[in-house]
Amino acid sequence: MPTATTAAPQEVSVLRKTLGRLDIVFLAVSAIIGIDLIAEIAAIGGAEAFTWAVVIAVTFLYPYALVTAELGSTFRSEGGPYIWVRLAFGKLAAAVATMYYWITNPIWLGGSLAFISAATWDAYIHPLASGSFGDYLFKFTFVWFAIATAIIGLQYGKWIVAAGAICKVCLLVFFVLTVVIYGVKYGVHGYAAGDFSPTMAGFLGVTPVMLFAFVGFEAPNGAAEEMRNARRDVPIAVASSGSVAVACYLVPIFAILAVVPADQISGASGFLDAVREVFKVYGDAASPLLVATAVLFIFIALTQGMDDRF
Repeated sequence: MPTATTAAPQEVSVLRKTLGRLDIVFLAVSAIIGIDLIAEIAAIGGAEAFTWAVVIAVTFLYPYALVTAELGSTFRSEGGPYIWVRLAFGKLAAAVATMYYWITNPIWLGGSLAFISAATWDAYIHPLASGSFGDYLFKFTFVWFAIATAIIGLQYGKWIVAAGAICKVCLLVFFVLTVVIYGVKYGVHGYAAGDFSPTMAGFLGVTPVMLFAFVGFEAPNGAAEEMRNARRDVPIAVASSGSVAVACYLVPIFAILAVVPADQISGASGFLDAVREVFKVYGDAASPLLVATAVLFIFIALTQGMDDRF
């Protein structure tokens, strides 16, 4: 079997095996869970978004996770998806597949993530007029800081991505717990049983976003030869990160819809809109907590952009 080691011995010789099992889990969690997508899914599908999320998790995410676990633990060459396609279909197919795999990332980092982060800064931290010098400076700094931190050595960069993954999961857990407190104190608007019924319109609206949201298991294998024991660690990391990802989509989607009607959720900003609503339970501490959450949201978005290096 041809490997990156035989193809490029000089380049591979400088790689350090720095990725342990937890590192792989953090990289996968960072790649799979898009905190900017959670409210967007709820906004598009309403209550039935929860139903379709369950269906897609069972019919797409878990089979895809099993395939990735097998590929990642068996073909352990640096380059991951490129190597897998090259071994099966040759260099041309691998090049085309890799182009389509990565083509959305410049748009995602330089587009949606940078713009969402700038809008978050403007709305919750400090005014930042759209189109102003400060607005462009923020977006320029955001993009190039993500690029700069993504090209540093993996032994250092992995800690930043891991911090983002941990912050992401902790923020979602804190949000869900706050929704429970909010529900006890103020009540929730509730759902009708029929709201969860799947429809074709809901499927066509939610599925493209969910499929994009549920990909990322293969991302750590871009650095496969920097893993200490890919054969042992990749399957366990895929199972762990997949379970975390499903919970971190389903539960917050349900929680957001519990406090904010679907027709009032405005895409990516809907998550912070829901946070602002439920933070009422903290009284005078709500405002500083909301600012801290906005800062954390921007940091998480930044680390999601960094994770595109793999």
